[in-house]
Amino acid sequence: MKTKRNSTNLCKEDVAVYNPQLTSLLKYTYLYLLIRFKLQYRQTSIVTHTDFDGAISAAILLQKYPQAKIYYARPRTLYLTLYVVKKERAPDIPHDIFILDIPFDTDYVTRLVKAIQDTRRDCLTEVTWIDHHEATMLGTEAIQKYAQLCIDPNCPHTAYLVQRLLYKRSDLSEEAFHQTNLLLSLLEHPKTEFGTYWLTVLREAVRSIQLCDRIEEVLRSIARFQQTDLTDALYRRHQERQSESPQKRSAIYFTQRGYRFLIFHFQGEGELYPKVRELMTCHQLDFLLVSFQDGTLSAYKNQRSTVNLMPLFTLVNGKGHDYAFHFTPQLRLTDEFFRPTNLPDLLLKVQEVL
Repeated sequence: MKTKRNSTNLCKEDVAVYNPQLTSLLKYTYLYLLIRFKLQYRQTSIVTHTDFDGAISAAILLQKYPQAKIYYARPRTLYLTLYVVKKERAPDIPHDIFILDIPFDTDYVTRLVKAIQDTRRDCLTEVTWIDHHEATMLGTEAIQKYAQLCIDPNCPHTAYLVQRLLYKRSDLSEEAFHQTNLLLSLLEHPKTEFGTYWLTVLREAVRSIQLCDRIEEVLRSIARFQQTDLTDALYRRHQERQSESPQKRSAIYFTQRGYRFLIFHFQGEGELYPKVRELMTCHQLDFLLVSFQDGTLSAYKNQRSTVNLMPLFTLVNGKGHDYAFHFTPQLRLTDEFFRPTNLPDLLLKVQEVL
């Protein structure tokens, strides 16, 4: 009898000790079930390209998911961005990831498939890839096991596919559908006063490396058709920059070995190569870096210079020749891995290796 009483007392003590933990677990389970099944709450992440089509595509999704997180990627950095998305998501909450307007890169297929697998390791994550580039069709067999694909190379813009998908899912009200049509009109008629404003703001935001963390704010402004102090400031900056003389806009840099170069931000207006030759001659450059609107760069050597661009070619995994090559802003860590970098850090590295 005495033993039984001691056993009973121990059980009561155990209950007293573990009851707060049990209560906390029950509360957590209740909240989880409430969020997932009753409220049907889902996290949303948008991974998009930084061109105008990618921006409008993201803005259309923001009409439906105003609290979505925005991420930016290119074909070669997409797999790295997906790991960032995975790291920043809240655990155990259903998660939708939309990949917009980013073509498939066959050179990174293994790493991309693994990144998607790791990102949706639990069944709560769903990946939807929406794109209109023919290159993405090459990856359908590798990716379709792990993501829902909405690929149509015959569509002129990814934004149309985004609207089509949301409408098919009945995720758009009549009012929201009208709003998305207004956003699509920016692609159809970009040279109107309304379209020119937002196109200019977006280009200036992408161009300004120090403001890259503000692009999300710009996209949310586009989704709401709301001009803000930031968008007005970006528009004025573009206007002021256009009014400056080429000599004033061009900053000459020097490498550690004394070679002269500058970076030219090409806006897609006119022919590139005559401008490259003109800048080489005008500023007596040893080489020239050209940045494009999609975030990639090219390097061109002055044929009269003794500079050897091969160290830079190897460092950034350039495509082309050692005297003229294209590359993304990334630095080689090993033969397999590269670290994305911003333009100021890249310029410092250029000055160091050349």
